[in-house]
Amino acid sequence: HPSLFRIDASDSTLRAACFVGFVLASCLVLNLWPRVSLALSAILYLSFVTVSQEFSGFQSEGLLIEMALVGVYLAPRGVRALRR
Repeated sequence: HPSLFRIDASDSTLRAACFVGFVLASCLVLNLWPRVSLALSAILYLSFVTVSQEFSGFQSEGLLIEMALVGVYLAPRGVRALRR
């Protein structure tokens, strides 16, 4: 199973991954590199789901990852791409 936490799964790595997820979500809300933010968020979420299989064995987990990857193609392209 794919996971970024196979390299290191210490407490500090998990905290850093949570912080990176927060930064990626903030970039997405602010429309800064939305495609990259969604793609990296999906990879990070897949890593968390893979590590916590005991607690996240629901079908909705896979659907969330799939929709994030679909969102990569539907998101605007560039930095602050939405202009009126």
